[in-house]
This record gives sequence, structure tokens and C-alpha cells, in this order.
Amino acid sequence: MSAIPDYKELTKTVATKMNGLRQTQPDLMTAFSQLAAAGTKAGALDKKTRELVALGISVACRCDDCIGFHVQALVKLGT
Repeated sequence: MSAIPDYKELTKTVATKMNGLRQTQPDLMTAFSQLAAAGTKAGALDKKTRELVALGISVACRCDDCIGFHVQALVKLGT
């Protein structure tokens, strides 16, 4: 059985790498940010519900980075 990741450290590391990409690939990262904003915009589902769905998908896909970021977003939403 593998160890449980340190999600705070994992998201910090990924965020640092993404900041580097913002410097070297600004067009790509602008598009990524626009995609993320569109995916979390309230509509038929509120932001909390969207984040919970995204977290479920992240768990199913076993994407540790995604899990960390979606949990972080849910904490910010007061969940």
C-alpha cells in the first residue's frame, strides 16, 4: 500500500511549477485559467457542488494533484 500524499506540500509544489509556466507559456496558462473559471462558474450547480463533483472525479482518476486543489477550493468555500 502506498503512503498518503502530503496534499499541502503537493499543491504548493504544483502551484510553484504552474507559476513557472505562467512566465514561459503565458498564452497556454491564460487559456488554462479561463477553462478553470468557466468550469467553476455558478450555473445549474453552485460552486460547492461543482467542486464536490470535481473532487469525486479526481478521486476516481487517482489524480493526487487534482484532489489537493479541489479540497483546497472546498475549504475556501467553507466546506
